[in-house]
Amino acid sequence: MLRVTIAALLLSATSAYVSDNFLWNAGFEKPDVGNFELVADFWTLTGTAASRGTFDPTAAHYDVPVPQGEQVLFLKPLTTASQTTYRMIPLNTSCTLSMQVGKRKDHDFTIDASVLLESNDGVTEFVSDTFTPGDIALTSGQFVELNYNFTTPETMTEQGFKITLSTGGPKKERQANFDNIQLRCELVEEEPCFPGMLNPSLEDREDAAWTVTENITFPFAYTVESGDVTDGLYVMTGDNDVASQETEFPVMADTLLTVTALVGQFPDTTADSSAYVQIALLTTDFQLLATETLSPTDIAGLTDNEVSFQARVGQASDANYSVFITFSDANSSIWIDHLCMVAIYDPIETSTSTVVPVTEPEEVDLESLLEGECELEGASRFEDMDLTGSLTKTYETDVNTSETDYGYWHQDTNTNLQYATDGGFGITWAFEGDNFAYLPEVNDTGDGFWYIFEETYQLMGSYKFTVFMARPVGVSMQSSAILSFQDENGETIKGGPVTPNINMAVPDTWYRFDLELFVERESDYIGQNVRIGLLWAGQGPSAAVDAASLCFLG
Repeated sequence: MLRVTIAALLLSATSAYVSDNFLWNAGFEKPDVGNFELVADFWTLTGTAASRGTFDPTAAHYDVPVPQGEQVLFLKPLTTASQTTYRMIPLNTSCTLSMQVGKRKDHDFTIDASVLLESNDGVTEFVSDTFTPGDIALTSGQFVELNYNFTTPETMTEQGFKITLSTGGPKKERQANFDNIQLRCELVEEEPCFPGMLNPSLEDREDAAWTVTENITFPFAYTVESGDVTDGLYVMTGDNDVASQETEFPVMADTLLTVTALVGQFPDTTADSSAYVQIALLTTDFQLLATETLSPTDIAGLTDNEVSFQARVGQASDANYSVFITFSDANSSIWIDHLCMVAIYDPIETSTSTVVPVTEPEEVDLESLLEGECELEGASRFEDMDLTGSLTKTYETDVNTSETDYGYWHQDTNTNLQYATDGGFGITWAFEGDNFAYLPEVNDTGDGFWYIFEETYQLMGSYKFTVFMARPVGVSMQSSAILSFQDENGETIKGGPVTPNINMAVPDTWYRFDLELFVERESDYIGQNVRIGLLWAGQGPSAAVDAASLCFLG
């Protein structure tokens, strides 16, 4: 087995591996521990209970910062930590496994340590290595990076990877630390389609995995015409009814879910005037995570028939994911195919907040509250509409404005952004200026509005998104928000959550929230316009929002 060691203080070469990390909690930042705890989220630990877990080192333990975040895995002698991936092993693909191994200043390293990467059934072994500190030139107070390259077989049973880290004996006060464990594969084009769901491309004509009602035609043979893109020969269509399936994929914490499907309309058919197809992602205990609804007009505007939407899960549960497809079309003119979901571990950082009491907005000097070179555009601060004579008004933008134009607020199709002035929406004063904004009803997970600045993301640039929020008097807040920096496609680069009932204890009081972003090398959004957004989930109204600002910190 080829092992490459790199001192942790050196810059590593540019990686050619483009997939997301197959492993979750690779930096052992969950749970957040004060000193140490005997658990590590998403990892199975074995051995004496007090001999393995998550550890938060200090300068007394290492001469350098830990490689990722603030915490590491610790394994004393004769213990293991293992994880099985939910993403399937890609076939005939070049992959690399890398990890950082550390030796504390105040502890001897274990006699040896081992890493084993294999298929979940144990039949195929990809990486197997046992090493001592001398083998990898590991010295006290330092970390060393280990890299292993391998290629997966051309054929094998569909399954995930299993990684096991272990330590040798004897049982003395020795310890090995691990951090930043990365498993990535090159040019992974086919991601798993709803892991645990059967027949997502509808090619099994005898399939009984889908629960369908009598008006669902499944499978339906369809020859590709007029440039339509399908996966195989069969698709699903329906006449005012529902198809559903529960998956075997569990609801896990800190997960970003991306759902894709192929949707089209049969040639020489006419949909009824109110026709649509809706894809809904739920949990098996019927918690709605996200939906996407498409009319024939929406379908006609798709590129290669593909639709995509996202959902974010913060907390794990005992439920699994499920999917519901609803056809509302008396003429059965709409079809769907190749339903896929990709789940990646993607924790979001908590937004920082401070209370800013306001008696009248004229007293607020916004610029004095910010730092750096700041963009204080009137439109971004909701001052681009005149509300004279009205407490609230539906947001109106230039009818000629494209959703990619800078200098405007943009919103999702089913979002109803409202402006308000002093005394509107249970808020005595706008934070700054005359207006603030809110959503009277959060209709869907991922509802939101965003603002695009003329400024672009710069390499090694540091940015701060600041916004002020308040919850109205006498309104029970059942919605939450995610502050986000976004790329030009609306994908979240970095986000921070805000829960009004927790983060805004006193109604009719403005709270400040900050989210910082540092643009690292090789970020694919460099050169794109800076885009800030607020995404909402839950139900009922959103909190009030005012004085959204972008500051460049250098």
